Amino acid sequence: MTAEYETVTTWVQGNVRIGPSTGYRIAYTVAANQNLTAVCWLEGGMVTANGYTHDKWVYLSDGNYIWGGLLKGNEVGNVSSHCW
Repeated sequence: MTAEYETVTTWVQGNVRIGPSTGYRIAYTVAANQNLTAVCWLEGGMVTANGYTHDKWVYLSDGNYIWGGLLKGNEVGNVSSHCW
């Protein structure tokens, strides 16, 4: 099965990391209203920020991860596919 990429949009500035928790180093920082290409979402490290607390991370097509609380939509930026 071929992965269908989805576009997610940040609602605040935030960090994109090399793994799905704040323990991983920052790959780069994204601005608010920036579009990114998402592959799937997964459970990772728990984060509390911007009034939200959860462990949902989105795996991006460039191989990095962004915490779902930085994305517009639901807690995974409306990405439909769970990573397997």
